Amino acid sequence: MAKILVVDDNEQLNSMLKDVLESWGHTVLLAGEGRLCLECARKDHPDIILLDVMLPGLSGYEVCSELRKDPVTASTVVIMITALADVDNRIHGYKLGADNFLVKPINYDELQAILNKYLESKKQIDTMEKRSDVVDSLLHLIGMISDRPVDANEKQKEITYCRKVLDLLHWERETCHRAIITTLLRRLATLKNIFRMQQDQTDTLLAPLTLSHWLTPVLHYLGADAPENAELRAELTQSGKDLDKVADFAILMDRLFNLSQEQPDRELVIAMLKRETVTKKYNETILAAIEQCFNDEKVLEMMQNL
Repeated sequence: MAKILVVDDNEQLNSMLKDVLESWGHTVLLAGEGRLCLECARKDHPDIILLDVMLPGLSGYEVCSELRKDPVTASTVVIMITALADVDNRIHGYKLGADNFLVKPINYDELQAILNKYLESKKQIDTMEKRSDVVDSLLHLIGMISDRPVDANEKQKEITYCRKVLDLLHWERETCHRAIITTLLRRLATLKNIFRMQQDQTDTLLAPLTLSHWLTPVLHYLGADAPENAELRAELTQSGKDLDKVADFAILMDRLFNLSQEQPDRELVIAMLKRETVTKKYNETILAAIEQCFNDEKVLEMMQNL
């Protein structure tokens, strides 16, 4: 569960909150005044701080402001606790960087709901970070297989453009993550090179990874020859996990990036992709999002040049 720092000069309230939070499975730290809160936050790195507004010495507002200035604590969730229910005080707290407010006397159902909201967000962020580590490892491995060094700047530019296109597609978050991962892998080595290893060797390589259950079939499809390709495509479509869309996105984005390296005229690149769609059967929804992304950038450039 979470590590929560409770900051209040009322020892009785601190003790009650500690008992409740620990009964929910959280680790609880206590601080009775503002400066001690800042020290504890920097040293112990809590996930969430429950911060009373009325504190001796530094007020809760001042503490919140200091937390946001420090890179170590800038992203820590701060939930302020106040006896003042008026809107102006909340607005002041939000301006200083507070994430949420609780009004005394504390409603524990409300507290639990707020904590669960932020813990779910943290879980998603942690998962993304773990995925990032896994992807970096895979990219390094594939870079060695293909004898092609990984250009971090190039990779980041491609990730950014993928996200712009995905924003226009409005896919589920999980599908977007998978689309970016697959595109990066395809960009760093042709999947033919990856599958020069025996397929069972590749499966063994991916098996320990939590993403192997979806990545393995996608890579099998992208690396396959016809007529095997059609059968593997059917498996992706029947998976119910949008893996066919993930594969389509990787194919089209890879082709877009390759053409863009050869041809600086982006209008011509879009026209070439449209022509190729007749024979290569690109996903037209994804292609439309790529074109829309290009048009949006063109309008932005025109406005900047005015």
